[in-house]
Amino acid sequence: MKSKKKKNRKSAVPSYETVMNVIYGDEFAMVSVLNFFNLAINDKSKRPYIDEEGNCSYYVDPFVRGHIIGGLMEAILDFRKHIND
Repeated sequence: MKSKKKKNRKSAVPSYETVMNVIYGDEFAMVSVLNFFNLAINDKSKRPYIDEEGNCSYYVDPFVRGHIIGGLMEAILDFRKHIND
């Protein structure tokens, strides 16, 4: 079975070296990993908004987005204790 590549992906999957650099505290690698998950983070932090006329639209809640990013960063940095050096 052939796997199909996703065409809408802006950034490539982070390499093993990038993930290891993030675990050991590299800020630039952390930014690249966060950019990779940016679409999923924005999707999970959307909230409905109903205007005066009853129309429903969605917006990205910055508070929720910040919590998700903070939790992801904490989990990545906390993963270091599971690595055998």
